Amino acid sequence: VFSKISAWIIVPVLISALVGNYLDKKFNTAPWILGVALALSFTVSMIAIVKVAKKYDKEVLKEKDTDK
Repeated sequence: VFSKISAWIIVPVLISALVGNYLDKKFNTAPWILGVALALSFTVSMIAIVKVAKKYDKEVLKEKDTDK
């Protein structure tokens, strides 16, 4: 779970930073595209982390129910 959540934090931010920086240099719009890309990656990361946490929570609750 920790590795999945860490990946959902790191990967989108790195991709958006690279793509945003490249596009800002190409279109001479620094730092606007980078800022928008980072904001979108933050949103995507948070949604994915919530989904992973909910899935993990369901698995833990299911294990607790079977232990009883």
